[in-house]
Amino acid sequence: MFVLIDVRAIVSKHYETLKLDSPVKFILLLFAIIPILISISLIYFDKLLTENSVNNLITAYTLFAGFLLSIIFVLFDIENKLNPQIYRYLEKKDLLHHLYANTLYALLISIITLIILILVSITELWTESAQNLPAALGNSSFDRGLLLCQGYRLTFISFLIYFLISHFIMTLFMILKRLYYLIYDPARND
Repeated sequence: MFVLIDVRAIVSKHYETLKLDSPVKFILLLFAIIPILISISLIYFDKLLTENSVNNLITAYTLFAGFLLSIIFVLFDIENKLNPQIYRYLEKKDLLHHLYANTLYALLISIITLIILILVSITELWTESAQNLPAALGNSSFDRGLLLCQGYRLTFISFLIYFLISHFIMTLFMILKRLYYLIYDPARND
């Protein structure tokens, strides 16, 4: 039933291309530890999601999704026009396949982030934070616990979104670098 929407192959192919290019410790540093540190820093400095930031991120990720789809079509066009007689043909063909995997993965991250942002926008999670709830709630320990839980929920979602954004940006930089090597081959001295 879920075979139609199973995206594990996209994720595994993306990480397979990363492992071919870098040691695992650098992959973990770049795509996990740095995004976690950025997210923790933003949460520590009390930069939680707001209605305005969620709306801006929805707009940005919608544009990124379209941009990534167009990159996929451009890569497909480049692959169809790639001449087997050109300099370093096999390397460029391999790089194209890596770019396919990386761009599809970035598109997947973009879609996941967009879905979470839309759900946050629909539920208006920021209105549930402790400072925005009406004072009509009593002073019972249950009410204080409810406020605390709702504040943690916004903190967790903010952390998750910040992590996904940081991870997405790192992936975009990697795609940009690979596109550069595909278009302009620095090993070639013409």
